[in-house]
Amino acid sequence: MAKILQWYMGRMAKQPLLTNVCTAVPLMVFGDTLAQRIEGRRQQDTERTLTMACYSGLVFTPFFFSMYRWMDRTPVFKHRWVATPARSALAKSLFSVGVAGIVVNTAFLALATTIEMKVFRKRAREDATLPTVVAGKLHGELPRIMLGSLTFWGPVNFLNFRYFTTPYRLIVTSVAACVWNCFLSLVQHEYVSDDEPSNVPLGPAGVSLAEKER
Repeated sequence: MAKILQWYMGRMAKQPLLTNVCTAVPLMVFGDTLAQRIEGRRQQDTERTLTMACYSGLVFTPFFFSMYRWMDRTPVFKHRWVATPARSALAKSLFSVGVAGIVVNTAFLALATTIEMKVFRKRAREDATLPTVVAGKLHGELPRIMLGSLTFWGPVNFLNFRYFTTPYRLIVTSVAACVWNCFLSLVQHEYVSDDEPSNVPLGPAGVSLAEKER
């Protein structure tokens, strides 16, 4: 076990982004699989799992990998008002949730929906168009995700910035993301039943927009 940990830390030092991506993607797969089990699905929706894995590997992990490094270099997070470790950790945590969180969660809803509709050819309920489905999700689900992000990631990020150095923060984030990934998957696919896995969920806001479109 010690040798495996030593090898992993060596990979983290030499290829931090690649190592973090290779860590984050399996954790996303685990989170989505757990979400599907919570939903009581009898069969794994592999297309859904692949969509979630693509988001983790192509958006979430590279984005926060770069952002963590940027925050450590940015003078505003070294200002005298945030000079103490606790204040600096609090400022970085609030920025991660309140600013970066909006960007990455918007990207999640848009990317996941686009992949499901354009790559896997899943049809939206009410025959809604892609822009309508995405707009419905951003209107109906983004506020709920942001509230969940503040509740969950606020404390996690504070502890992460306070006690862990830059190379290892994404590991902490990835482990915590097992829980968060499950929540994201449940929100993204909340209105899909086991009998209709080929449908992309609209949610209440999306249904309203689709009705206006007709």
